[in-house]
Amino acid sequence: MTSTTKMISLADLIPANERPEDIHREYGRHTVHEMPSRSFLLRHPDPRYGMMESCVMSWTPGVLTIGGDLGDLVLSHRAFETLEGGLSWLSRSNDIQYLASKSNARKEYQADAARALIVDDLLTGLRDELYQSGLIGADNQIPDPLPADFGWDDVQPWVRLAENYGIPLDEFLTASGREEALRMVLNEEELGEHSQFAAFYSEIFGDDEVPYSGSHDYEPTVIRRIQMARAFATVILATPEFAPKEEEPAPEPAPMP
Repeated sequence: MTSTTKMISLADLIPANERPEDIHREYGRHTVHEMPSRSFLLRHPDPRYGMMESCVMSWTPGVLTIGGDLGDLVLSHRAFETLEGGLSWLSRSNDIQYLASKSNARKEYQADAARALIVDDLLTGLRDELYQSGLIGADNQIPDPLPADFGWDDVQPWVRLAENYGIPLDEFLTASGREEALRMVLNEEELGEHSQFAAFYSEIFGDDEVPYSGSHDYEPTVIRRIQMARAFATVILATPEFAPKEEEPAPEPAPMP
């Protein structure tokens, strides 16, 4: 499909007094270009659903947009330079996190993930110290119980935890004791906001560099939309009357004279 260039300046369409001068100067002479595109309506097979659980998938070179009753999502990837290439790539991709990273969605703070990160970092620190002390075997499992004379001075996060919450260090010698203490602490702490998690993590671990990746993730609705997009890509490719034929990548827009 050939790209057609229409030399219509945006400055001719929008009065200059409706935007700041710098915006006018930077964007006011952009031109409009037609691009190839295709759209598909995907509906529930039961006609009684009407437009419920439906969506429209629209493709333009480089971008796939999904909108409708099932939610909105925009995917951008070089595979979408052609429709068939993009749908094939999407339908075969199993890395949902990677697909989400190519969308307009952003990771958000997740309190449950933050709690799991705190527990994991505490146990990792304990395990590392036990390994250095020769108290952990090849299976890398924490002994249960720990030696009664185990020195806690080299695992300061556990010491701070004990001091801040009035927990005897002896409670940490057994796996069940550690589990119960951590459950009590994490249930007591308000960690619903990232700032609360950051304050707690810094205080216990004595580190101002609070980890981001382990406490942030995509909302479940984003992951569900990605999975639906993969399913719909497969449906389109398997529908003969709609299955795209391989296309040439869209040509570059003509330069402005």
